[in-house]
Amino acid sequence: MLVFKKLDLSDIEKIKPCFALSKNRACDNTVGGTFIWRDFFGMEYAEYNHNFIFKGKFADNVTVFAMPLGENTGEITDSLRQIESYCEKNAIPMIICLATESDLEIIGSVYPDITKTFESGWSDYLYNAQDLAILAGRKYSGQRNHINYFKRAYPDYEIREITADNIDGARVFLGKYIKENEKYYKTIPALAEESEKIYEIFSNYALYGQTGIILYVGGAVIGFAVGEVAADTLYVHIEKADMQYRGAYQVLVNEFAKRNDNILYINREDDAGDENLRISKLSYHPCDIIKKYTVEIKF
Repeated sequence: MLVFKKLDLSDIEKIKPCFALSKNRACDNTVGGTFIWRDFFGMEYAEYNHNFIFKGKFADNVTVFAMPLGENTGEITDSLRQIESYCEKNAIPMIICLATESDLEIIGSVYPDITKTFESGWSDYLYNAQDLAILAGRKYSGQRNHINYFKRAYPDYEIREITADNIDGARVFLGKYIKENEKYYKTIPALAEESEKIYEIFSNYALYGQTGIILYVGGAVIGFAVGEVAADTLYVHIEKADMQYRGAYQVLVNEFAKRNDNILYINREDDAGDENLRISKLSYHPCDIIKKYTVEIKF
């Protein structure tokens, strides 16, 4: 039977290769997408057949599993059977969370009796990288207007890659950002957890294997973006900017895309069910929305 243990920061190097087995561009199958939220969801993992099976908890303390990764459908099916056996022996329902539509096809080929629930707040926004780097055409006129305003208003702005020499500046800015938005960080647990893990990333930047940029005006940090590149996709895990600077967020989106010109797609993750965030992400005209589902399996 599967034996699970707590997912810890020290497990990154061991587990990272399994994410390369992902057959889709969902942000959950990345180092940042997994390790940033490992404590929030109480994530554990079990080693099986040279791979890893992840288990966590929803807010209502229901045990859930991530869709297994594998070299082929046979390996994934085998791992699903292992989860089935674990659930049967522990008398718990078999629930797969964050399953994509391609995952549903595999699950459905093994288990004919499933109940799926669409999780719109967890669905990822995927963009053509060149669209965000160029922002061409009428549909991006709003973003270009904000960027042009920013460049006129703050001609001394700078964009720098995050390095060991300047990462402290981003850390200090994050502290100010949290203080200025304190009412949200005190009432929304996910934001508090995210901020704790951003500090963790800054302290373990090489281990996390992230890439990022910092936005300066007058030599002071006013924003940053952090993500990671896997295969042909840039996954943007974090974007923070001082809203007093009109156009700062648009500049971050545009410049981060420009500085990763070797990729085809950009995943800017989900909107967490926030209507304003949904409107913002849709305004960049995604080429796809990676839909995700919670699936309860009957066996």
